[in-house]
Amino acid sequence: MAIVPTASFPDGLAIFERWGAMGLSHYEAMGVAARLVSLRDRSDAMREEFASQVADASMVFFSGESPGTSARPSVGRRSGTGCSLHSTAVPSSRDAVREP
Repeated sequence: MAIVPTASFPDGLAIFERWGAMGLSHYEAMGVAARLVSLRDRSDAMREEFASQVADASMVFFSGESPGTSARPSVGRRSGTGCSLHSTAVPSSRDAVREP
């Protein structure tokens, strides 16, 4: 399990680190081996060291999007409290991933 709290980084390093720690703690409590992937932004995502950490994971947990961040695309609306949590399977081969 790879914990990737990228969406929380716009809220600051302390928030990013908190989301990473919460993800690790959550999976540790269930006995699931997990590691933090400190991928913070698009430039990090282009680095091989981070790409390989994500590609080698059997599962990736994306966490930490703040309500303010998730509300920005919504015209004229502002979110109150909460967060967005997502988890997704990773293809067994990078060749299976297509560029957007």
